Amino acid sequence: VTLSLVIYLLWQVVIIGAVPKELIQEAGQKGIPISQVLLSLKGHPWIVVFSALFAFFALVTSFLGVSLSVVDFLADA
Repeated sequence: VTLSLVIYLLWQVVIIGAVPKELIQEAGQKGIPISQVLLSLKGHPWIVVFSALFAFFALVTSFLGVSLSVVDFLADA
């Protein structure tokens, strides 16, 4: 099992297990980040830090994969 799958599943368990379905739907309708909803429920400031790091590394690894693919593609041409 890859690290990214483990982190993704952990995030899903935390969000689905800690935030009621109604609050998730309400946050989606209002455009509120789910980390803010979780912060308001639990009150731990590390939640915002963890979610920001999670989002950052999700974007970075995505761009890294695409850029490596483009470099490899251009090398084959």
